[in-house]
Amino acid sequence: MASSTTGTADRFVDAVSETSAAVNERVKSGIERAHRITSTLYGEVERAQQDALELGRKVLSDPADIVGISGLAYEKASAAQDRVFEFARNFVDEAATSTRETRSAVERVARANLEASRPAVETVRDQVARTGEALRPAFLRNQAPEPVPAPRARRTAAEDAA
Repeated sequence: MASSTTGTADRFVDAVSETSAAVNERVKSGIERAHRITSTLYGEVERAQQDALELGRKVLSDPADIVGISGLAYEKASAAQDRVFEFARNFVDEAATSTRETRSAVERVARANLEASRPAVETVRDQVARTGEALRPAFLRNQAPEPVPAPRARRTAAEDAA
């Protein structure tokens, strides 16, 4: 009987371990994704600052060159817009991947929890069966229950006075 209990305990611990692994992998993946997004955003901020400095240099070096300044401003704005669209596309891709990974992790956790519940249910069933077997002889010996004494009638106030 000890090996059955040990096997049940092992299955339970394995299932809990699977749940833990699924959650840990999901957290790690989320951290890596956040790092990628943050790094990309930081790079875009850095690039925008460099573009602004370049435009500022152009204005300071030749303030009368309106056509050159306008052309550079248009070029930088157009490039920034392209980068924003690319960043948004990457962000949506990351969100879609995150959704798929989360769904997969939830499925793993649900399966693991189902597997964890089975040994627990089996253990309870086993304990109930063993308890029933242990109590059965006592019930069989005393098949006819002892009669319960009838409740005594209450005395009325008139009977108390007499």
